[in-house]
Amino acid sequence: MSWTGKNVLVLGVARSGRSAVELLLRAGARVCAYDRAPETLEGLPPQVKRLCAPTLPDFAEFDAVVASPGVPLAASQKLVPEVDLAAEFLDALLVGVTGSNGKSTTTVLIGEMLAASGLDTGVGGNLGTPLCALVGRGHARIVAELSSFQLEHARKLRANVAVLLNLAPDHLDRHGSLSGYGAAKARLAELQRAEDALVVNRDDAWARGVGDRSPARVFGFSTERRLESGAYKDGADLVLAPQG
Repeated sequence: MSWTGKNVLVLGVARSGRSAVELLLRAGARVCAYDRAPETLEGLPPQVKRLCAPTLPDFAEFDAVVASPGVPLAASQKLVPEVDLAAEFLDALLVGVTGSNGKSTTTVLIGEMLAASGLDTGVGGNLGTPLCALVGRGHARIVAELSSFQLEHARKLRANVAVLLNLAPDHLDRHGSLSGYGAAKARLAELQRAEDALVVNRDDAWARGVGDRSPARVFGFSTERRLESGAYKDGADLVLAPQG
């Protein structure tokens, strides 16, 4: 969509929210920033309207609402997660990593391997630099750690390569159940296309199940079993079996 002249509310103006504000201003939007902590609103560009109140503003006054990951909201046509906003402007190939355990380490390692291959690589998302802040930096590849909070309402985020590590109970107060938590993380794979790649942990039942339903090309890895195709551990060796 064109953001020029749009009246946009940004909910939560910490790290990712502030990056969303800056990206929206570059895109020509009229921005109103809301946060319950008045000090968080300090230092914003002068053209940004600031709101600080114990209750949320009326969404009917705005064309779109960009929410930071930490702000729990029900799905709405006006709701634009910060990662979806970034996705509209990204011109780099995106590697997205999600899971309950190990996603930060995996994200950093992938970033370092791509950089060592000579590719200008940005690393961020839930880890370090917000995805909106990586827009326009000239990166050839972006590797993003993505949390369930970032993914639960995503509609436009498309990872050219997605990595699903594992699922363990976490954030159940936000998602209501383990299945709800898993469904939020599965959005990363569901938004892919047939030409994209999905890397799944074959040792994890949730990751296997998401992979079985994926529209993308699926690549597996395992530390517990031999795979007919994919990567697996065989004693002290790492084996890469040809993809069928």
